[in-house]
Amino acid sequence: MPEFVVNDVIEFFPTDANGNPRDNWPRVEDGETYGYGQNQDDVTVYGGTIGRLYDNVTIIGVAKDTLRRGDIVTIEGVDYTVDALRAADLGVVVTDTDPTSGESLRPHIDPDGPAGPALAEARLVPVDGGETRFFAFLLEDWQSFVGQPLSGEIVEVDVSGMEPVRASRGEFVTFRREIEDFDVLCFVAGTRIATETGEVPIEDLKPGDLVRMRDGAHRPIRWIGKTRFGARALRSNPNLRPIRIAAGALGKGCPSAALSVSRQHRILVQSAIAERMFGTAEVLLPAHKLLGRPGVEVDDQCGEVEYWHMLFEDHEVVLSNGALTESLFTGPEALKAVSEAARREIEVLFPQITQPDFLPKPAGMIPASGRQMKRLVWRHTKNNKPLQAAIAS
Repeated sequence: MPEFVVNDVIEFFPTDANGNPRDNWPRVEDGETYGYGQNQDDVTVYGGTIGRLYDNVTIIGVAKDTLRRGDIVTIEGVDYTVDALRAADLGVVVTDTDPTSGESLRPHIDPDGPAGPALAEARLVPVDGGETRFFAFLLEDWQSFVGQPLSGEIVEVDVSGMEPVRASRGEFVTFRREIEDFDVLCFVAGTRIATETGEVPIEDLKPGDLVRMRDGAHRPIRWIGKTRFGARALRSNPNLRPIRIAAGALGKGCPSAALSVSRQHRILVQSAIAERMFGTAEVLLPAHKLLGRPGVEVDDQCGEVEYWHMLFEDHEVVLSNGALTESLFTGPEALKAVSEAARREIEVLFPQITQPDFLPKPAGMIPASGRQMKRLVWRHTKNNKPLQAAIAS
């Protein structure tokens, strides 16, 4: 079985900074600010030490760079079995201010914007008996998880994109509960959707309207709704800003006009490069993974944004401004992107979503590794290859 080594693994002690038990899943608290200071082996939160950093952690499992339940983890010569994996519903926000003195400092982690990395937690049980321990892995982003991270439990974790957590004295990161910001999957108002009667602005569509799919079939909208973010929300959380894809940025004539979507809205990539990398010629990538490709950028100019969500019986790929993009995924994340009233409407239409064992089927392969997604886009850009081919209307 493959054996590999990872560094910068965080152990959480059984109690928090105030000495209170962290229960079965000793996750960090919303807003806790961590400093990696004088003792580089300690993870500290102001008020006390809450954990420890470990290097040379050996993992033996079924796949290289992957952590799964049942894998063997060796820490300082002791073997542990991965009893459970869980996604902490916290993102990481870079801070450049000392939380105690207010002193301005140099930021630490910022691999993919102001809330890029995410935490996975592992419960480790000693093979030969002993005390259960809890560890955390700081990962590149939410795409490193396989399973249903929004419901907590995950099947496996891609640890090839772990972020280093060591820093010089005077550098801090803050953990924030921003799960909804990661899961707004939608189109900006004005996007033209291909339908049975031609292209229609998404805000003019209604349940029952027949929308054209990538295979040429037409299927009815089951539910449609919107979410609006004003200037204050966009200033306080840049991740809410849309990604703007210029006309032709995905390939010749694709999209046919500039397309704006939320950062996690997935775009279909079709190519021989995808086939070689993932074993399938079609994969779905979040829009923000396309950043760096000419014509793809964060829209910093919009003062407010109105996002529209479409649900079908199944997860679908539709034509939006001539480009192939996903509909709202019929899964737990659909409930995270809408208001409470809309959530109740969706639960009536799709009661299976509320079942703990519900596993929605995606409309295409969604790669598990954020790093591999970025590499896919980089290879297309480097070789001047299109991500999509235009489809005749």
